[in-house]
Amino acid sequence: MLLERYYCLHPELALNVALFDKYKKTIKSYKWTEVEWNGYEEAFRKLMMEREKAQELMRSLAKEYANSDTKHVTLLCFCPDERYCHRRLNKEMI
Repeated sequence: MLLERYYCLHPELALNVALFDKYKKTIKSYKWTEVEWNGYEEAFRKLMMEREKAQELMRSLAKEYANSDTKHVTLLCFCPDERYCHRRLNKEMI
C-alpha cells in the first residue's frame, strides 16, 4: 500500500521571538511549573488568535482533514513532551 505523505512548513503556527524569549529557560530545560505552563498556553493561544494567517490555516487544515480519508496528521516540533508543546495547542485549536 502506497501512502501519500508530504511535509509543509507553517511558521505562522509557531511561537514568536518575544514569547520564546519570555519562556526560553523553561522551554530549553523542559521543566514547566503549572503557573509557567498556564501563562505560556494563554499567551500562545492569544498569539494564534491575533494572527490572521494562522486562523486561515487552521480553518483550512480542519476542513481538509474533515473531508478526507486521512486518519492521522502529525505536527512536528523538537519538544520532547507533547503536553508542554505548542504542537498540542495547535492540534486542539484545529
